[in-house]
Amino acid sequence: MLPILLIAQQKRAYTKYITQVLKERALHDVHYFGEDEPLNIETIREINVQALQPSFVKRAFVLIGFDLLKNEGQNAFLKTAEEHRDDIQFILVARDEYRVLPTIISRCVVKRLPEALDNDWALLQTLGLFNTHATLAEVLCATQGLKKEHCIKAIAQLRNYLYSKSHMQPALYPLLEPVIEVEYQLKNNIYPEFALDYILLVLTKTIHLPLDPS
Repeated sequence: MLPILLIAQQKRAYTKYITQVLKERALHDVHYFGEDEPLNIETIREINVQALQPSFVKRAFVLIGFDLLKNEGQNAFLKTAEEHRDDIQFILVARDEYRVLPTIISRCVVKRLPEALDNDWALLQTLGLFNTHATLAEVLCATQGLKKEHCIKAIAQLRNYLYSKSHMQPALYPLLEPVIEVEYQLKNNIYPEFALDYILLVLTKTIHLPLDPS
């Protein structure tokens, strides 16, 4: 069975989906990792060993927070993702698809739960991003007074949104580079309002926000 990469923002959403998969595929021997402690390379090595052991029943390994796993840990899982036993179902749960190595993604069936995109869109609209009915000046005003943590979350979700959409709309892919750069700068104490304002100016060229006539 091909590994499933599950992109979800809320525990309730991914728990419901996992329960459905386990039921449909009659998987009763289920092993969860990453719930109590974050995944690390030692955990991955343990999983790799367990996956090699024979079993009389089909098994499922659920790795929660896979996107938080460092690259060395993801690389350590790569061979297992490619060559595991047919009676094992791996489910990798991640909030941030961009933090999962492309080599892992290419070996998985990617399932993006609708709620992940819906939540991103709602937050971005709340902050004035993608508001095509407002002038640029009005949209820029929406960023005033935002706390740094809110800006970091908004830009991270914008990155997730663009990354997910770029699979279907390649024209959006070039927007990822400035978004990633601003996200990095924001974490290094760039002024929060400036970070979002810069992104808005970049988006203006792509989604044609109307300019303030004054």
